[in-house]
Amino acid sequence: DLEFRNVVHLILDMDRSEAGEMERHALLGALSTMKKLRVITLTARCNQTADDTLLRLGDAVLGCEKLRRLDVDLAGNQITGEGLGYFGFSVLHSRLSALRLNLAGNQIAGEMLGIFGEAVGRCAKLRSLHLNLSGNEVTGEIFGQFGEGVTRCVALEELRLDFRDNDIRESCANVLVWSLLRRHAALRIQIDFRGNPIPQEVSRIFRAAGVEIKVDRATEVEDDGSSQDEQIVRNFDTDSS
Repeated sequence: DLEFRNVVHLILDMDRSEAGEMERHALLGALSTMKKLRVITLTARCNQTADDTLLRLGDAVLGCEKLRRLDVDLAGNQITGEGLGYFGFSVLHSRLSALRLNLAGNQIAGEMLGIFGEAVGRCAKLRSLHLNLSGNEVTGEIFGQFGEGVTRCVALEELRLDFRDNDIRESCANVLVWSLLRRHAALRIQIDFRGNPIPQEVSRIFRAAGVEIKVDRATEVEDDGSSQDEQIVRNFDTDSS
């Protein structure tokens, strides 16, 4: 369809969708045929989405040569991170200038997060990166590999990271932030480390250096009968507003 192929900004809302996995994959697969797309906004929270979705998104990024901004919200799903490496490879070979990726409340823990960070760090045109990995299973070693890669992103002007409620240690947080400050003097940095074993003293030191950082433990969410995934999604929406 000619009108479909000429779309510049596509918004897909699949929150809690009852569509089957094959239907979702077919829809995402069609994105790579839309050659004029410049912005994709995809929301698919709490619908049992797995890593295959990241693979399909990677194909779309590679196929849409004019794509400049990608906003993806996959919070509260069943993503382990196995697709992050390929997705990062796709970002590396794209012309994206802005990436917003919300993977809060999944089960991401493996080395693919580090590979993703290394790939993003080599993306020459990426100026803005917002990444939410709160409520996953990220440890210090994997976070260190991710952070080392991201600090190499030469064009980066804005970085927002949400790593609440993982298992990141003070030493790893220190290495990331000081590396960013050394390499990107004018970079706007916002990082949320609440719910990790990082003392409040770290926050004061980094704020003095111009970094907006949160290290105090998050306020407990009241039990209103909703699932843990839904609570994580709601917390992220509140903090983003």
